[in-house]
Amino acid sequence: LLSFESKASALEFYHTIVRLTNNTGIHTPKDCYESLLCMMREWHFLKQIKRSGQGHHPGTIAAMQPGACAVMCPACPHPGKNLPVIGQVLRLSQSEF
Repeated sequence: LLSFESKASALEFYHTIVRLTNNTGIHTPKDCYESLLCMMREWHFLKQIKRSGQGHHPGTIAAMQPGACAVMCPACPHPGKNLPVIGQVLRLSQSEF
């Protein structure tokens, strides 16, 4: 969330937390940058699952089908939704003549 609001990278955020923890540089905390990145990836994935409506899926996350989180593009043609079926197109074109 902070990366979207402050436009700060994860590395800048991590170094800021390290400086706030101990600014003298004598006793630096152990490096947890990789853990921070892993946590950020997990958070983004959970937000994606929630936004796609799969958060309360009866199965586990591992049981989800590939593409389950994909959002259908309303501008792209989908037969039967925003594009007539081929048979309907043929009937319409024949009735015009």
